[in-house]
Amino acid sequence: MKQFNFLSRITFKKRYIIPILLLLVLSITSAGTFTWTSISQRAVNETRFEELPGGRLHDDFEGLNHLTRQQGRTNKDIYVENYSSENILARVRLSEYMEVGAGAGLAENNHATPLSGAGLENATLANHNSWAVVRPGGYLSDATTISSLRDYVTLHLGDDNSRPKIFMPTFNQNNQSQESNTTGRGLETLTGAYNTNLGISMPGTHDQWSLGQTHTSTLRTWDVRNGEEVLTSDVTHTAQATVQSQHGGYMTMNDWIALGRPMGNFWVHDNDGWLYWATWVPANSATSLLLDVLEVNFSDRETFYGMHVESDLATAEDLDTWQGVTASASDLLNNIIN
Repeated sequence: MKQFNFLSRITFKKRYIIPILLLLVLSITSAGTFTWTSISQRAVNETRFEELPGGRLHDDFEGLNHLTRQQGRTNKDIYVENYSSENILARVRLSEYMEVGAGAGLAENNHATPLSGAGLENATLANHNSWAVVRPGGYLSDATTISSLRDYVTLHLGDDNSRPKIFMPTFNQNNQSQESNTTGRGLETLTGAYNTNLGISMPGTHDQWSLGQTHTSTLRTWDVRNGEEVLTSDVTHTAQATVQSQHGGYMTMNDWIALGRPMGNFWVHDNDGWLYWATWVPANSATSLLLDVLEVNFSDRETFYGMHVESDLATAEDLDTWQGVTASASDLLNNIIN
């Protein structure tokens, strides 16, 4: 498991900011967007259709209410599920935003300013696309400067298998839906909902489900022939474990190249911020954790911090729809396919 933590910078930042701040208003949002691309939706004959490929981004977030003075560790599990019977490929990108000052995080009467030294010079609270992309080593886009965000939030990337992750397979199997699957305080941005498609509230903790536990809810699927979503009530799913990770579940693209371009159950963090699952996501399974824990240190100030999560999932035939794939990432994907 890789940790982005740079303690030598925290002391200076605290001495500078704490004396001038009087109030803490903290909000962390987890926004998941999911993009599915598939052109292999075809009829076999008039009465039988092949199952559509599909996957779902999961975001289990515990929130901050259990922390003292907004400092400590909180669960933030991000992983990808393949709910279909066809292998798929996956990549995920994280981006962050933080602002400090009166009205931080509010839509109105907001006089806060984005955190300096975090790559947020042109960022705004409302535009997630303007937020700072999380890059290997915690660096900004210049690849030499450590983001000041790392003074406040440590990202525990990867999965060392020390705590098996048990998840409930998604009830949203509509592969035309771009919604993510969230629990706890993970916010699904397209719908503004928490605990999506479950019908109950969950804590968003790492161990919120037990292996073999069942849950019944309404299943969402897509009817290709009629071009509409189908809702099937009283469908029961059984909790299962994510796959076991290798190499600690995470490495940078530079590490991947230096190690001879291995394939396996781990995420590869490219220099542009995209994290690629380094093998197929098998049918009816889920990747190991991309992100496991947030360790926060916001102290006493009026602050907003947000993390946005987006994913691209596709079959091999549809990879040409992915935008901005670097040469190294293209090599990785070709190694998987071939």
